[in-house]
Amino acid sequence: MEGYKYLLSYRYALIIHDLTVEFVKKNIDYKSRTKDQMEQAARSGKQNIVEGVGQSQTSKKGEIKLLGVAKASFEELQADYEDYLRQHQMNIYEKKSPIIRKFQEIAYSLSDLRNYPIIPKRMQIFC
Repeated sequence: MEGYKYLLSYRYALIIHDLTVEFVKKNIDYKSRTKDQMEQAARSGKQNIVEGVGQSQTSKKGEIKLLGVAKASFEELQADYEDYLRQHQMNIYEKKSPIIRKFQEIAYSLSDLRNYPIIPKRMQIFC
């Protein structure tokens, strides 16, 4: 197994990417620029973790830069989700709310890749 697959950051990035693909498929017009941007931000976050870890043996500076790009991609994606929720007058839950706690529990269990099929049924309620 490639080294990056052992990282929790990669495992969570994989979950974020897959959930984002499902979310935009269900909620955003397929012709929309927002759809493309959200999918690209999710993919970029995941792929920059892979590339950053790949550079870790040869360039710590390159690794740090790519992991910073991954973080920025996820921040961009978070802003897109917040915009969607605001524009559709939906709740943005506090981090300690029961629904967020449930999401975190499920995501934590999925961080073990043996438990992770593509978009598990129990995560689809969040899409």
